Amino acid sequence: MAEGTSDGSPHDGEEPEVIIYEYPCMECGDNGYNTEAAYYCENCGRQLCRMCLREHDRKFRFHLVLGSDQRDRWPEAAAGDGEGTCPLHPDKPRDMICVDHNETCCSLCTDTLHRSCKNVHSLNEKGGQSKHSKKDNRLPGKHRRLSHFSRRSSRNAITGDHVYTVMDRQWYCVRLDSDEKDCEITGLCQLVDGYIIVIDRKNCNIKMLDDEANYAIISHCALPEFPMDVCVIADTEVAVTVTEVTELRTSIKNEIHFIGLIEGQLEVTKVITLRHGCQKIAHHQSHLYVADPYTVYKYTMGGQLIKKIFQNKSGDCTIESMSLSNDGSRIYLANRETQQLITMDIEGRHVVTLKDDDLSLPSAICVSKVSGHVFVSGQWSNTILQVDKDGRRKMVTLAREDDGLEFPQTMLFDGHACAIVVGNWETDHILVIKLK
Repeated sequence: MAEGTSDGSPHDGEEPEVIIYEYPCMECGDNGYNTEAAYYCENCGRQLCRMCLREHDRKFRFHLVLGSDQRDRWPEAAAGDGEGTCPLHPDKPRDMICVDHNETCCSLCTDTLHRSCKNVHSLNEKGGQSKHSKKDNRLPGKHRRLSHFSRRSSRNAITGDHVYTVMDRQWYCVRLDSDEKDCEITGLCQLVDGYIIVIDRKNCNIKMLDDEANYAIISHCALPEFPMDVCVIADTEVAVTVTEVTELRTSIKNEIHFIGLIEGQLEVTKVITLRHGCQKIAHHQSHLYVADPYTVYKYTMGGQLIKKIFQNKSGDCTIESMSLSNDGSRIYLANRETQQLITMDIEGRHVVTLKDDDLSLPSAICVSKVSGHVFVSGQWSNTILQVDKDGRRKMVTLAREDDGLEFPQTMLFDGHACAIVVGNWETDHILVIKLK
């Protein structure tokens, strides 16, 4: 390349200067480029440069787009500067920037959400020198992807009222040669890079699958008896509930294992012990939401109990599954006793209850992290229902037994592949239902 071109590469071994735009283009950032945004689409919630706006307008002619002369109407969180406080941690100043994700944050975010990112800088430093020297915990070589999965998925701009239909269905084996028992898949989640995390309860194992390579197992890690559920807590880190129950349903082991992706391999990094059952788990804004069959608890990431959010005092084994809305404002519970989907606000106040003839023994709930679509499965009815975000009405019965459902007990919405990944009862295979 000729001299004088602005290609951003270092010259004579010098470190390139980090250019920090007040309003970075999110589409360019998703593809590894750093450009300034001149427009904001209110429908997509995306900042766009002039070139990206052309592609956007070809697809979404009727979206409301604000220009740079209307930045007073852009949401405050759209700004890429370091002024103000962190939106996730209001008591912390927004004085850091993650170049990998093209977003500003606080120092606590860099130690949690961006702990695996390499290009993290202080906004107060000159010359763009890194404040922290971070070890790259993402997969090496051909397994590495951009860490912009959730934003890349939002390009499809599927609205909340979109009703999905089934395109295809495939089975993929998740059994290891070393597995001594039939697999029992009780938990699923997806890392930011798109990799699928599977909890195999009977074989006491956590497995990582590559959804771009026919869901092949690329890493796994042994766990104590018995792992139950899993949720993402950072780009390359998950939390797994481990619980052991006696025949009288008394818990004798209640732990949360934090597992990180270190040099391409899953490794346990920390374990905390709870004083109650911990079958289900979810994460939002540096807090853990843990459920036993009767109660939902809110915890700090360090294992300190904040409060009980919900408790069923009737003594019935109520909570079969739990999930949070994509914005963290609602909690969805599958109630096995009443055969209902219960929606509460984040403080545990009841909002609405949904009961449907196609939903018998609700067993699993999953939510699209980008669009917020909600799906619930029925273990006895062998069905998957798509419901609205508020949990008030069924939009469609999406899949049935003919689609391969056989006592579904856990689900994941794979936004990268636009598919629902299902773990049926005691099977060595996951069922991937492709949607459109």
